[in-house]
Amino acid sequence: MHHVQLTEQANAFNPVFANSLQQLNALGLSQEQTYGMFNSMATQQAAQFGVNDMFYISAGIFVALIVLIWITKPERAGGGDLAAH
Repeated sequence: MHHVQLTEQANAFNPVFANSLQQLNALGLSQEQTYGMFNSMATQQAAQFGVNDMFYISAGIFVALIVLIWITKPERAGGGDLAAH
């Protein structure tokens, strides 16, 4: 999902993307190497976004568990008035 979101702006009509490709070509990379490098960078960034998503999901689970533990109160030992009878 993140890879698609990152690459949907990568087309010939985006001047920033075209300029970036021209700069990589000026370094001596072929067209295939340039696209391969872009794909590699997009894959790395998508993986990092996936890790961030897992962190947010884990944080949400921990907050939900904290609320659940806080709501549930343990029963007191001794039983109060019923134990006296």
